[in-house]
Amino acid sequence: MDDQITTLLLSAGLFGWLFLAAALSWPRKRERQFSFQRVIAAPPETIWNIYRVDLDDPQTAAFHDNTVSTNTLRQDPEIREHVVDVSGGHGTHMTTVRCETLANDRPRFRATRIREIDDSPYPFGREMIEALELQPHPDGTLASLTWRGETKTLWQAFGIWRVLRGYLVKLERFCESGGPAPEARKGGSFAAGLALSAVAVGSFALWIGWLGALLLTGVLIAHEFGHWLAMRLTGQPAPRILLIPFFGGVAVANQPHRTLFDDAFCSLMGPGFSVLPSLACLLAAAALGAPDAQAWYSDGAAFSWQEGAGVIAALIGLAVGGLNLLQLVPVLPLDGGQILRAAVQSLSADRARHILLGVTGLGIAGLAYTGDFVLVGVLVLGALQAWHMGGAPSKVRPMSGAGLATIGLGYGLTLAVHGAAVLYGLPYIGIQVF
Repeated sequence: MDDQITTLLLSAGLFGWLFLAAALSWPRKRERQFSFQRVIAAPPETIWNIYRVDLDDPQTAAFHDNTVSTNTLRQDPEIREHVVDVSGGHGTHMTTVRCETLANDRPRFRATRIREIDDSPYPFGREMIEALELQPHPDGTLASLTWRGETKTLWQAFGIWRVLRGYLVKLERFCESGGPAPEARKGGSFAAGLALSAVAVGSFALWIGWLGALLLTGVLIAHEFGHWLAMRLTGQPAPRILLIPFFGGVAVANQPHRTLFDDAFCSLMGPGFSVLPSLACLLAAAALGAPDAQAWYSDGAAFSWQEGAGVIAALIGLAVGGLNLLQLVPVLPLDGGQILRAAVQSLSADRARHILLGVTGLGIAGLAYTGDFVLVGVLVLGALQAWHMGGAPSKVRPMSGAGLATIGLGYGLTLAVHGAAVLYGLPYIGIQVF
């Protein structure tokens, strides 16, 4: 009975994550509207001045601290260009946003439309509008912030909702305090991430016991640390590592990669960094003298502690090599698929989307035939990722021939080391390859 409950929990957790991820990223254009209201203890003129981006006003510039510059491109209608730091204040990634003023009834009503983001015209549709309305209230001013526009996915809609809600709260605090309000402590997000990771370890324990969960956690952390390290080496200022309950781990970047080589390098470094423990386990098993697998399974056979330690090293190498070999399969959303995507975009950007959809489709068909529907769900996420690439070439710099050769050589060496670790360790779990 306990085994049935455990299996049910594992299945529900895993398929729950897959369903949620697929639902949030499913391509479905839809017009949405969000409205938020706050009573702000400040006069309308103050709120108006802070809301409108004017970097010549020190107080307004302090509120829009992520705006690097602003420039008026045209009058009647007013079109303004803003350069915004989207790297969390680190100054490593800038986005250019062009906005058109639709209405300007100071200090009661202001409406704008985003015409362009980084050369992408009307990202939220031509009818998109963001409006701030200020009305008298016994306790100050009733501020109503409304956004209407076209979103491509539920995830994008949720992101817009979250940003607008947080923006109005920040506006309220700023206007009432006369300056920047203290930001939420970073320790809160760290504690939340730590709690999520602890729940993840517990979910792994339901599947393979506490000893196996600790081993899997170590393997995942080593893998994700490789991604984290590569992100830091390529200029990402604040990447994070999270363990996801029932699912695995992820290294989260806070901005897009600047080149496709950086993209491929960060994807390869998860399995690539894990080459170190994989190779160490191989060498340790050989040095300790792990016994022949048939002898290991023989009844009454006696082994020294060194030979037992050699087998343990071989089994750890099998775990490290197996997880990373799976990630090296060249199908989205796995690391190997991300490397393939960067390479295909560099070689044939206009065909990249179709090639990746075709490769992922073949993987889905093959896994569906074998009945492995968990991996089918994972590859469906990869197909959605390929779909969202669109048909336009990548806007980041493609890899040169030398870059492609470097990534290809690294991929081959990484594949060889993890493959050797798996082949060495498989006999000790009763699987004879040769």
